[in-house]
Amino acid sequence: MRDDERMDAAARAHSRAMAASGAVTHGSWTSRVAAASRHANSIGEVLGWRAPGSARSEAAWLVRAWLGSPTHRPIVLGASFRRVGIGRTTGWIGGELSAIYTVDFAAAH
Repeated sequence: MRDDERMDAAARAHSRAMAASGAVTHGSWTSRVAAASRHANSIGEVLGWRAPGSARSEAAWLVRAWLGSPTHRPIVLGASFRRVGIGRTTGWIGGELSAIYTVDFAAAH
């Protein structure tokens, strides 16, 4: 898996949009991720939020949550995915200051 700067930019923009709206939603994620990934063969996305902390504590908590979710686990562990874009910002979700994450995945073209 390698970091993709173009996908990072799209994921950051989506995290900022969620912070601005105060809601965690995928929106029209397939169009957004497909464009950022240069129309990869397969794409996926997971979202998450939690109280801000260290990067390590935020990542550990979110990955545990995603791996414990029957819906999110296959995306995070998707064997075909080779590129990832990660976006993080802070904002208010449900009246709580939160670290808001978008993680987008793409398979090769």
